[in-house]
Amino acid sequence: MKTKHLYCVIVLLICFCAAYVPSTAFALEGDCEAGGIATSLISPSAEVYGGGLEVYFRYYVLDGLAFSAHLGFVGARDQKRAQDLGLYYTRVGFIYALDILEWVPAAGIHLAEVISEAKEHPWLGGANGLSLDFDAQISYRGFRHVGIGLHFTYHLVFKSNDYMSLGLSVSWHSDSF
Repeated sequence: MKTKHLYCVIVLLICFCAAYVPSTAFALEGDCEAGGIATSLISPSAEVYGGGLEVYFRYYVLDGLAFSAHLGFVGARDQKRAQDLGLYYTRVGFIYALDILEWVPAAGIHLAEVISEAKEHPWLGGANGLSLDFDAQISYRGFRHVGIGLHFTYHLVFKSNDYMSLGLSVSWHSDSF
């Protein structure tokens, strides 16, 4: 198993193992969450690095389980080709929140479409790429309606090099409708 794959598995296992601790934070059916993530993109194998912003919305369809939609932009630099890349992406999927006291870890899976401003960049296998994203996050919910968190995502790109992103988030949480 590649080292980067091992890191992803470890992070996801930690999140799921923590599910058995009692909780005071909530992720109840009918709750909504909206937030933003300042993110960094890292692809050591392709030597592509960058930073950007992502906004997201989640609706909890069951206690702890949310439908999640994301929209983002990353400005990246291809070190091998000395080329700047503008990457736009959308992601949809599900995330499962494990309620733990004021700290809420979560894990999710999303399907993403990445579109590059560079029309024929070989890193994505062309101008765009489809990926399967595996998310792990932990958020501090010491306040009823505000969360602050750390997000890690492993992007498994179908046509090209995989990459990772790490980000800091701020989110707003509603009560059930």
